[in-house]
Amino acid sequence: MFCFEKCASLSAHFLFKKAIDDFINWLDKADQNLKEFGDETLGIHIPLVVARGAIKAMKLAAQTAKTVQEIIDAGLEIVKESDWYKNLSKKEQSDIDVNFKDYINKPFTGTETKKSRFKIEEEVQDRLDNNESEQAIIDSI
Repeated sequence: MFCFEKCASLSAHFLFKKAIDDFINWLDKADQNLKEFGDETLGIHIPLVVARGAIKAMKLAAQTAKTVQEIIDAGLEIVKESDWYKNLSKKEQSDIDVNFKDYINKPFTGTETKKSRFKIEEEVQDRLDNNESEQAIIDSI
């Protein structure tokens, strides 16, 4: 049972790291798109400077966040702190809150990793069977 728990734990760690890495890559692309196409506004008419600030905040948050939602919340917080947002009506603010989260989550909704949890656990077990340390496995992820 111990081995199963260890494999499951390492598998979960791998899946989370992969999700965060994918999210950071997406943020990098979004930032580049905003830089190249100055009229891009995260699909919800956010001023360019606010959108880029949100992307940069999310990239920074991704370094320490425990969930993708924490990363998204960091970006939304930057939007909410802007004068532009503060000058919107309560209805417009509510729309931005919902649309921001929906837009940011859209590329990740319904996507699955290329490796199933079973496949990852199998690979981890093989590495453990070959006397590879847990730390070495985690470091390679």
